[in-house]
Amino acid sequence: MKTTDLRVAVLKGGFSRERQVSLSTGTAAAAALREAGCRVVEVDVRSRRWRLPSDADVVFVALHGAYGEDGELQTKLERQGVPFTGSSSEACRRAFDKSVAKECFRAAGLRTPQDLVLRARETSPRARDLPFDLPVVVKPAREGSSIGVRIVRKESELAEAIRQARRSDAVVLVEKYIPGIELTVGVLGDQPLPPVEIRPRAGWYDYTNKYTSGNTEYIVPARLDARLNRRLKRCGWAAHCALGCRDMSRADFRLDEVGGIYLLEVNTIPGMTKTSLLPKAAAAAGIAFPRLCLALVESALKRGRRAS
Repeated sequence: MKTTDLRVAVLKGGFSRERQVSLSTGTAAAAALREAGCRVVEVDVRSRRWRLPSDADVVFVALHGAYGEDGELQTKLERQGVPFTGSSSEACRRAFDKSVAKECFRAAGLRTPQDLVLRARETSPRARDLPFDLPVVVKPAREGSSIGVRIVRKESELAEAIRQARRSDAVVLVEKYIPGIELTVGVLGDQPLPPVEIRPRAGWYDYTNKYTSGNTEYIVPARLDARLNRRLKRCGWAAHCALGCRDMSRADFRLDEVGGIYLLEVNTIPGMTKTSLLPKAAAAAGIAFPRLCLALVESALKRGRRAS
């Protein structure tokens, strides 16, 4: 099928706390696909009752957070037999639940920070009862964009941080804080992309620093020696495979002061504006944004043809 004949439905928005980010991703991806020659319709998903245009050949999924990234949307599309970009419903479920994802990472031999998983209604621990020392990172198990995440440096802050995280999800991770450099590795198809170094100008890489222009410096490619660059790309690819991802992903890491690489999480639907991390890495590899979006659509179509 010629690019000019492709009818692509871009699903964006959603009804999670990441709706605004998802609208930006969907709008940018739609513009890029039009630039690549596709016929595009943008679908603002405001509830579970959304409808797919009947003439759509393929779906470009641009929904972040709950429903869009946790496997529920993908399950619906799989049942409808519609080809869509990104990972399967099973891989999305594994990646979105950080407690499950970390089990997969460890099973694959990947190093991830020590953590304590607090299930629903479990009592908040005291800092002295944790299997590791402060500081710690407290985060909801199933949430994105650093929503509900806090770095706890004092025992007096721990219970409140857990309470706040439980506003997003009943299951909470208390994770050992790894001082060092924040890095991310994208995967496109079967190739890891150049690592990106993330340098917030103040504080840590929280929601505000992620989405406020000028708050964070991004260095692409990251300032790493050749050996460390290769190691990090191998870890990004291994994380992608450990969860069974396809098409694309973005793995987040911490690099400590002695060169230890710690895998934090994997995003199955990373941000897809021109200034987002995965497109930055793709650009460093010589892949323009319209070509990146089109490659994801073409991969979904190939799967659809094989399935039929």
